[in-house]
Amino acid sequence: TMSRSAPLATANSRSARAKAAETVSSAIALTLASASNAEAPPAAPPAPPAEGGAVVAGDAPTPEQLQALLDQMKKEQEDFAKAIGYRPGPLAGDMGIATINVPAGMQFTDGKGAKKWGELTTNPVSQKEIGLIGPDDGRWLVLFEFDDVGYVKDDDKDDLKADELLDSIREGTKAFNEEQRVPAGLPPMNIVGWEQQPTYNEAAHVLEWCVRAESGGEPSLNFNTRVLGRRGVAQVTLMFGGDVTLQQALPEFRELMKGF
Repeated sequence: TMSRSAPLATANSRSARAKAAETVSSAIALTLASASNAEAPPAAPPAPPAEGGAVVAGDAPTPEQLQALLDQMKKEQEDFAKAIGYRPGPLAGDMGIATINVPAGMQFTDGKGAKKWGELTTNPVSQKEIGLIGPDDGRWLVLFEFDDVGYVKDDDKDDLKADELLDSIREGTKAFNEEQRVPAGLPPMNIVGWEQQPTYNEAAHVLEWCVRAESGGEPSLNFNTRVLGRRGVAQVTLMFGGDVTLQQALPEFRELMKGF
């Protein structure tokens, strides 16, 4: 049970929305400001047709057109959050077999919302999801799953077989690419290797590892925690990518897990 693995998941789809919104917002500020005094932001995306008229190719988008695009993107984000059922902290996130303290500045949804998130973002859905939590800016996400297999002994803690586990993750991810990502028009997820090899914390009965992957040139990392209990195994996956590093995300994750 301790060596079971799943296809790699990614939080990049949500963080990309936030980055795109920031890019458009910066472009609006740049258009309104003096070019000589403004700091150059990332290139603005093509503007959509303005209400009552089309944008001519080669024309610089107006502030109104950029604002319309930003409003549209914000609405899409709101619709996305509503479909998933995100609730803002602070609150006690009820996951059925466990609870998690959700602080201010973070959002939470239960197992039903976590499954919906997987469907909307073309991420693996195991049907074992019990919760999903992350900061408002989407810099990382934590997915909670529970495998109701009863009491799990840690007899194999000294024989973790890291190579076999990584091969299993590669196989699962390759199959998911062929079945889901590529048909959806998404670039395949490619496993690069271990960011942190499997280690077992005997005092906390926790198995941890971190896998690095890439998709379309963008890095994606999964930090996996398996919490062994009397009723089964809680599978907790910290997902992040882009400019976020393990050294940045891990302290925040560990602080969050104090309330689990």
